[in-house]
Amino acid sequence: MALKLVNNKDFTELFFDSDYIKMLLANDLSVDIPEVAILVDDIAEMYDLGNSNEVFDTKNYKSINDASNDIQTDYKDLEYVRKKLLFSSLNNNGINQSQNVMKHWFIIMLKSTYINIYVKKQDGPDKLTELDNNFFDLITKNENTFEELFYKFMHDKKFSAYLIGSFYFDNVDKELVDFEEDERIYKENKIDEKIKKYIFNR
Repeated sequence: MALKLVNNKDFTELFFDSDYIKMLLANDLSVDIPEVAILVDDIAEMYDLGNSNEVFDTKNYKSINDASNDIQTDYKDLEYVRKKLLFSSLNNNGINQSQNVMKHWFIIMLKSTYINIYVKKQDGPDKLTELDNNFFDLITKNENTFEELFYKFMHDKKFSAYLIGSFYFDNVDKELVDFEEDERIYKENKIDEKIKKYIFNR
């Protein structure tokens, strides 16, 4: 909530001169915020900038699957987001450090997307798209190295659009408690064992 308020122009114009409001926001922001939540917020802002002519709203679609399919294949705007992420990773960093930052963000997206698909599989396969199933199988089979997948993310616009789009779509409306629940599911179901090749061994 504090992150959303800080990024809300109307709110900051009205209340940011208040020392009390500043103190409350500072206290909230000092709480450990998961990296996934911060990255979702950054990507949401980048996506909205690249897609400023049309605000993404699930109400415009017949079903959640139609909405998910659409955003996962919004190659132009999601390629813009990937380039913005790359530009952001270069800020005050050398080339090698920039690549490490991008790899770190890639890992966050890969892990979160895998968890989200895992949860949807438990709830019912009708919530999954063909791209979801393809991605889940790709990671589960463990046939690619981390570097191969990262290269694919950096050079295959359809793959990167799917990963960024799914990450954004599945997480943009979550609260901190939802990210904590994702982490609980991740640990209790030993999902780390399924994806450790891409999370730990690089």
